[in-house]
Amino acid sequence: MLVTTTQALWYIDLPSRTAWQIERGNGVYYGIACSRDSIFVAARRAEYGSDRKVQKGVIQCYNNELELVRTLEPPFPLRDLHQIDWFDNKLWVCATYDDLVAVWDGRRWKRWHPLSAGEESDERNLFHLNSIFAHDGEILVVGNKLQSGTIYRFDRQSRGEIGRIQLGKGAHNVWMEGDDHFTLSSVSGEVRSSNGWSRYLGNFPRGFAFDSSRRYVGISEVNSRTLRAQSHSSILALDRHWDLLEIVSLQGTGMIHDLRAPMLHDRAQAEDEPFRLVSGSWERFPSKELTAGRVFTRPWKQWLNSCKRKIFGHR
Repeated sequence: MLVTTTQALWYIDLPSRTAWQIERGNGVYYGIACSRDSIFVAARRAEYGSDRKVQKGVIQCYNNELELVRTLEPPFPLRDLHQIDWFDNKLWVCATYDDLVAVWDGRRWKRWHPLSAGEESDERNLFHLNSIFAHDGEILVVGNKLQSGTIYRFDRQSRGEIGRIQLGKGAHNVWMEGDDHFTLSSVSGEVRSSNGWSRYLGNFPRGFAFDSSRRYVGISEVNSRTLRAQSHSSILALDRHWDLLEIVSLQGTGMIHDLRAPMLHDRAQAEDEPFRLVSGSWERFPSKELTAGRVFTRPWKQWLNSCKRKIFGHR
């Protein structure tokens, strides 16, 4: 599977517990999306915690041999890049600082401000629109106000708002299972459904992929912002009933921001046709061994302890 962390883009093989570093050096890496012939990866070109006002993020485009073939940079800035997706023959890019969804049709870029006044407004990051998905006749966009998560529903043709669903705390990712909406409630460490169901997963879940038999969730440590770039993270493999099968850990590579399973029918993508990577194309990149992971069972304890150490010098 493909995984982005604070530091890099990775290809990860769970059976061999090996991670290959595909790209590094373009700041924080975030959203991943696949079309029929391309892999798109959002890169902020800015280090974690840097001034978002001056960010100019890009989209890195890879072919099925994991060769970088193009870098997309719109005529307007992509500030605080988050999740991306591909549907309706377009790339949809969430840039939270401007409450913006940038849309690329293969030739030109356009701006869509689902909720805010747009580029004319002086107000920024009012809704923290961070994830996007399409299902049937709707576009779903996840946002947060004061950490209260909302799934905003828009008509797929007119893009007019048709409803809202309050769901999650510090919500990231959105997908459908049957008639139910799902999101990762990152602040509470859970996955939650619009039907009232929830399951505790661990510290800070963000990044999700699934097919008919398995689910994969990224779990990151809760740390102060200054420590996040070097923090540890884990990938949970679960069965379709959310029972744990395996945990592997990425040590010292930062938080997990997104993950995709391009060679599966990844239903967390709006268009879930498998993307056929050339077998072994990742093996030319530098690799590292994954360790047996663990679920962090107390989301805020580490953060509180780090605050105590800073204030009181406790160990």
